[in-house]
Amino acid sequence: MSYSALAVANAFIELSQRDNIPLTNMKLQKLVYFAHGFALALNQDGLFREPVHAFQWGPVIPDLYSAVKHYGSDPITGKIQLPPGEPAIDLSDENCPAARLIKMVWTKYGRFSAAQLSTITHKPNTPWSQVWNDTEYGIIPNDLIRYHYKDLIAKAA
Repeated sequence: MSYSALAVANAFIELSQRDNIPLTNMKLQKLVYFAHGFALALNQDGLFREPVHAFQWGPVIPDLYSAVKHYGSDPITGKIQLPPGEPAIDLSDENCPAARLIKMVWTKYGRFSAAQLSTITHKPNTPWSQVWNDTEYGIIPNDLIRYHYKDLIAKAA
């Protein structure tokens, strides 16, 4: 099932509140992007429908950015209002692949700072760097993200 980027973000916001780990817009963008990348690599489908863009500080989902930009660089203190009918991700549902994947990404990357996560996305030959070097603020194709995360998984095995 594909969710909105806002629903995926809310799951990370819930985890950050549970674990008392501050979450800024920049950090949230990276975590949502990582979860999408792993979902593309593992399931062929991403977690959300919205396009990912190459912004100066890394991959950004513009709809998500707009929803939390009022926080500036301060920690996000509340969940995002989802559009009517938009499903939320139930993190307590162990049968929900999205919930399992988001918790895995949170466990692996949640304690990193926004700057550390940005450094990860800015490495040479990442999907962000390939698009940014070609078309600043362009859309990062899901296929490019998928192959990058498949490669990361293969190297970790």
